[in-house]
Amino acid sequence: MYKEFDIDNWNRKNVFDFFRTYDDPFFGISSSIDITNLYKFCKTNGHSLNLAILYFSTHTANTMLNFRLRLLNGKVVLFDHIHCGTTVLHADETFSFCFIDFKPSFSEFELLGKELIKKQLKEKKLEPKSELLNVIHYSTIPWTSFSSIKHAKKMGTADSIPKITFGKYFSDGEKINLPISIEVNHALMDGFHVGAFLKNFQETIDKL
Repeated sequence: MYKEFDIDNWNRKNVFDFFRTYDDPFFGISSSIDITNLYKFCKTNGHSLNLAILYFSTHTANTMLNFRLRLLNGKVVLFDHIHCGTTVLHADETFSFCFIDFKPSFSEFELLGKELIKKQLKEKKLEPKSELLNVIHYSTIPWTSFSSIKHAKKMGTADSIPKITFGKYFSDGEKINLPISIEVNHALMDGFHVGAFLKNFQETIDKL
């Protein structure tokens, strides 16, 4: 479910109006987060680290208004919930997409995610489901610990879906760090909001 967002009384209205007509209004920030606690949580309890990263990232996005805003038919809408769309790697080194509805608990999300990924690995259908707006587009590049990344985009499509990519985690002393790239539409949020997302994501997994 979604509702139209009140742009006229938005404190970012001037920024929204400035960036809304850009051919490519997206900007990106690459950083890393400390997943030591999450890694231990998954290993101790037999959970999927990949699905845990997706769940707690999506959970963080659902707590933040700007990450639930989308452009629809020239208007800004606010979704009640945001879900997960992620890439799935196949044995022949191709990939497809898997869409996982967000759930109140990690255990529910993990169970659903495992079922859907297993199904996708079998069916191997490349269905982008471009009509879905209340998602975050996730990718994982487990082969390298990147310091930056750029996504492919269709220009002039009023795209407003955040794109988050995770890289190969690496050790830093006793810490385990995970590269993360976040690309978002500047009409809907700024660097402040991406920074807040990273902070909130880190705090969420540190509390496990």
